[in-house]
Formats: sequence, structure tokens, C-alpha cells
Amino acid sequence: MGVDDAGGLVSGSVTITGIVPAQGSLAGTRSVRISGTGFDSSAQVFFGSAASTSVSFVSATELHALPPAVAAAQPVAVTVECGSATSNPSTYNYCEPVVSGIAPR
Repeated sequence: MGVDDAGGLVSGSVTITGIVPAQGSLAGTRSVRISGTGFDSSAQVFFGSAASTSVSFVSATELHALPPAVAAAQPVAVTVECGSATSNPSTYNYCEPVVSGIAPR
């Protein structure tokens, strides 16, 4: 179930309610958990215009997806497509790695 512009429930729609983690490396090496509604085993996940390289259907409310690699740090809109239904966008941030220290000193 999704929500229409008037706040009413719409059957057959797909929604994203969260992405964890909401940021990751440019290499796209860490899978993300996408929470929402209306997911099915045909789900495709897009990070911007690029499709995820691996999508695992867990339930109608959870997917796991591997972000594709990108060349530069940037926020992208993530969407889920199930059949002809497309979700609301949610933001995922590609980040440069940060070194916080080197041990032992």
C-alpha cells in the first residue's frame, strides 16, 4: 500500500520508508537494506539511473540491494520498481573514504 497526494492508501503501489546505511563508498561494495511497502520478487532497485547489481527480495517490506559503483561522491535518488509501479525516491549518498587514524603509532 502506498499513499496518494490526498493522504489516502493506494493498493498496488510501492513506497520506500528507509535505507540503511544511507551512505557508502564509491565502489558500491556494501549492501543496503531498503524498507518500505509493496515489494515483490520482481523488484528492481535504481541508484540514480543505474540499476543495482544485486537485489534480494526479503519480504513485501524489505529488500537488500548492492549499489553500483560511481566515479565521484554524490547524492542519488533511489527508487524501487515492481512491475509497472515505481516508488517515491529516497536519497543515498556516495562518499569518499575518510581516514580517521593509523595504528599502531
